[in-house]
Amino acid sequence: MIFGHDASRSQVAKKVLHGDGVGMLVYAGVGGLCMIGGGEFLNYANLEIPGLEAASRRSLGIVLTQIGVALDVAVTAVSIVFSLSTEEIIEESING
Repeated sequence: MIFGHDASRSQVAKKVLHGDGVGMLVYAGVGGLCMIGGGEFLNYANLEIPGLEAASRRSLGIVLTQIGVALDVAVTAVSIVFSLSTEEIIEESING
């Protein structure tokens, strides 16, 4: 974004915006693993990970869920910034 809209859009946006569903997959994946373990969606006590105690499984489940949410929020923020910058460029070209 420092080098202008066109340069940043061609380099960063294509890579970042293609990762739009990754955070959702992480979030749903953790919830699905909890359900496979016999509990409810995102009930971290039922997250089956060999070699970890219950408290460690809960902590890992919470961290993974937060990473998934953070990824989606970051991609959404980048998408909004690029959308707003595109609108400014269009308005400047129309108004001269």
